Amino acid sequence: MVAPEGSSQDQLATLPEELILKILAHIFELFDQSWTIILEQPDFISLRLTSTRISRLVDTYRYQNIRIRPGSVASLKQSVLLLRTPELAASVRSVHVDFVESEQEVDHLIDLIDLSAHDRNLLRSAISDVELVLGAALDNSPLQSWVTAILFRLPRLIALRLPPSTMQTGSLTVYNPLRFFQEHPERLPILRRLSLTTHRGLRSSTLNSLLRVNSLRTLEIEGWHASDQSPVTPGSFESFPEKISLIEHLCLSPKRGPSLFSYLLPKSILHSFIALRSITVKTPMFPPKVCVDALVDSLQVQKHSLESFHVSYADHGKVTETIHLINFREFQQLRTIFVPTPLIFRHSGAGRPPALAESLPRSLVHLTIHGTFGEPVSGFRITQLARPSDFPNLKSVTILDHGNFTPNVYDAFQEAEIKFTDRCLIEGCHTAKPVLERIKYHRQYRYGRA
Repeated sequence: MVAPEGSSQDQLATLPEELILKILAHIFELFDQSWTIILEQPDFISLRLTSTRISRLVDTYRYQNIRIRPGSVASLKQSVLLLRTPELAASVRSVHVDFVESEQEVDHLIDLIDLSAHDRNLLRSAISDVELVLGAALDNSPLQSWVTAILFRLPRLIALRLPPSTMQTGSLTVYNPLRFFQEHPERLPILRRLSLTTHRGLRSSTLNSLLRVNSLRTLEIEGWHASDQSPVTPGSFESFPEKISLIEHLCLSPKRGPSLFSYLLPKSILHSFIALRSITVKTPMFPPKVCVDALVDSLQVQKHSLESFHVSYADHGKVTETIHLINFREFQQLRTIFVPTPLIFRHSGAGRPPALAESLPRSLVHLTIHGTFGEPVSGFRITQLARPSDFPNLKSVTILDHGNFTPNVYDAFQEAEIKFTDRCLIEGCHTAKPVLERIKYHRQYRYGRA
């Protein structure tokens, strides 16, 4: 399908090629945040349909975000193409390595496709180069040899996601691509984002080594489960030496709330991130109070740099533990907060709860509250956010709750020119409904009855 004459796509096609490539580079730069391969990105597909010229230029980005599936003939063919064509290898920015159940011999895979003698030698030479550095450990894992060889032929790689069962299971044996990166970070000189997934846990020495990688800015660890039987105790986990890490964005997704405590011990990994700008914690259930308190205490070093704080849990059931609000006021640069209802509104002391201006920072720009069963957001207290004198930078408030607000709540935010969104607005039930009818519809969602 070719765009009609005079459309913006048609105008784009008439621009100088150098300018078009700069525009495309800006568009595709946003794709680096996603692990979806670029061939499946809607914008990539749409742009390829605009014109023959644009399609040709867009196609030069087809390898920017790729997925490697060890044991796949298609991935092996792609790997050979990258080894054979250095300019294509240099265009790869993000790699997601898929999970594979069983090992296969690379030679068996090579026999399944028609490779020239030159390409066979190219692939085997790349694997031998890695094995020479790491030693015989790779001999028992031919697919890991292949993956490692390909990854370290991508000079402009900035994001890497490693698969679940190939991290550090049972015996805590380091996955070879990760081991290679630990020992030779110079082979991926501009890697900025590393995403690790594990069923059990990571050695403290592994995490400690990642702190020394100067290029890393984002570290994601999913599935931390340091102990299958009981929460980690201070004596069962090694402390991290005091050092400065340049990592700015940390995402922790433990399988159990108590496992989060592994990061929050005295002199733990969190204390090394003095440049931390954002922290994201996602757990299946609401983390215990001891973890929430320890998390806030551990972030005292970053109270002058932290810009984003995110704590969420998949099970939005009622929180029975004595969890109370967090005082974010001392985090002077905090712009984005995403937390459950109790961490903003629950007050455990006697008397009236403190005003939100006393517990939230003036720097706040975006606030998202995801509801907790049986604990609806107070319309009276939420309107305190609509005071420009207390929150001069606030742009949006989102309530992922069942919604039970009176018209004055919506009016207050509209008058303050703050975007206010609740669950009913998100689900579209407000369409073509006056405010009073919308409120009636909201009540159907209270406590999850709808």
